[in-house]
Amino acid sequence: MRPVIQRELQVASRRTQTWHLRLVFGVGAMLAFAFGLAIPDVPPRERGLVVLISLAGCGFFLSLFAGAYLTADAISAEKREGTLGLLFLTPLKGWQIALGKAATHSLQVVYALLGTLPLLFLPLLMGGVVWTEVTRILLVFLATLLLSLSVGVYWSTVGTRAQTTVLASVISMILITLAPWLWPLL
Repeated sequence: MRPVIQRELQVASRRTQTWHLRLVFGVGAMLAFAFGLAIPDVPPRERGLVVLISLAGCGFFLSLFAGAYLTADAISAEKREGTLGLLFLTPLKGWQIALGKAATHSLQVVYALLGTLPLLFLPLLMGGVVWTEVTRILLVFLATLLLSLSVGVYWSTVGTRAQTTVLASVISMILITLAPWLWPLL
């Protein structure tokens, strides 16, 4: 599993997609922070909570779709290029290859989340928020990220075309997110 992670990280470090992901996370967090500050008629003691809620919404949205987008083409690209058979010639097992691909892409998103981490703790300084709320939100981000990575890897193993796997993983994440809200209506 370690050789797969090492190889994938070397390839990912050269892609512009990695830099664009970090830029999207950083800009999204700064825009959410500015949006939280710009909401009128909020008492000063509740300003930190409003900023934290806007940052949490942005981070949840990015965690929900970034993992699914990144991993949706991880294994299917190997199938299209014909290199998946070469990976099976190594002493690695199938689950090690899938886990290595998921770990590589999760590291990319985790690094992007780490870049926005200081902004998540600014509402603590603004007041009205305790550190347990911020920690709870970070745990939700990680759980959401793991779920989206799992869904992306699943669709990557099922499909072969990049557009199909990405679309299927994004639709799956939307349905997983909205199903608890739509269930009472059915």
